Amino acid sequence: VEIALRWASVGWLAVGFVVLPQPGIVYAEGLEDSACFECHADEELEGERGGQAVSMYVDEARYSNSVHADVECVSCHADIEEIDHGEELTAVDCGICHDDAVEAYSESIHGQRASEGDSDAPDCASCHGSHNVVHVNGKGSAVTRLSMSRVCINCHADEEVTNSHGQMPRPESIKAYASSVHGHGLFESGLTVSAVCTDCHG
Repeated sequence: VEIALRWASVGWLAVGFVVLPQPGIVYAEGLEDSACFECHADEELEGERGGQAVSMYVDEARYSNSVHADVECVSCHADIEEIDHGEELTAVDCGICHDDAVEAYSESIHGQRASEGDSDAPDCASCHGSHNVVHVNGKGSAVTRLSMSRVCINCHADEEVTNSHGQMPRPESIKAYASSVHGHGLFESGLTVSAVCTDCHG
């Protein structure tokens, strides 16, 4: 069973939310998304994060088909006030809209590790994506019942990650799930009634 995926895991986040403008929240105004894409539609655009070069490219087509298609860029990137902005920006706060989910995340083991500065701890985007978030049950979603366990396995079967976190189960025990009756039912037969990671671990 192929277990190498692009996403990390936040098992409890495998639920759906509707994004609605929240009363009392002041969003940045004055910048159209089209202005953002003048730069960010460039596939070669790069920035720096943690001393490493990272892509700043945003696929406009995928963004337009995401659940956030009607949400302006500056609604999430709220500290951007002009198009010629610097690289040191405040991290997007998903709690602006998803306050209940962020509160639950903060109480989870992943949220606790993130608050302690653990760079391996997954955040919202690790699981759901960033500019390409689709509905939890939509085509391409990384957090459907069928795909969620693959997301968990992606990190928990990574020896580099587990070796640096002694409290995590060894990769062998995680990989054993893929060859179990539950794993075969899920990955090979597509049986969504099979037990998945979040059924036991939350």
